[in-house]
Amino acid sequence: MQTIDAPVISLDILPTVVDALGLNPPDQNPFDGKSLLSLLSGKKKTLHEVLYWNSEEPKGEWAVRQRNWKAHGFKNKYELYDLEKNPSELRKRKKLKSYLTCMELG
Repeated sequence: MQTIDAPVISLDILPTVVDALGLNPPDQNPFDGKSLLSLLSGKKKTLHEVLYWNSEEPKGEWAVRQRNWKAHGFKNKYELYDLEKNPSELRKRKKLKSYLTCMELG
């Protein structure tokens, strides 16, 4: 059994299916995700350097993931997690602003 520790996102599923079927992805309106085949075959160790999603308004929820760090926002509430030490996201970091400088977001 193979285990892959690289973070992926549900947006990767459709590009993976298209790739597995040998179809060409659309030129107009490209997929937001990436095919997982290179990750599953062992050709790559990672697929995404940074993952980002948001729910748009009115909910206003978002998250950013880079390496073992995940920042999450909902309205005016912000949380930061070290997923290596806290994979279940049970403990939040208290000083979000000081830790955000540790994340290379860009």
